[in-house]
Amino acid sequence: MLSVCPPDMSADLSKFEDTHTLTGAMKLYLRELPIPLVTFDVYDLCLIAVRMASLDESLDMLAVALERLPPPHYNTLRHLMRHLHQ
Repeated sequence: MLSVCPPDMSADLSKFEDTHTLTGAMKLYLRELPIPLVTFDVYDLCLIAVRMASLDESLDMLAVALERLPPPHYNTLRHLMRHLHQ
């Protein structure tokens, strides 16, 4: 299992120029989490949301699903999505 830096520490990743190294480490971290980033019950809600008839209904259901994530999971997913959006 990978260890996580305590909140008061930061990791210097500037020496890694190869993005494949960083993405590989991130994928390994996510793969080895004891509870998935999107928990099983929230995943089921997400599946229901994407099958809804209208986009508005889907977005509302996704919002409900994300609100059910534990705070550490929600914050990690939020930061990951923000980074991927850039």
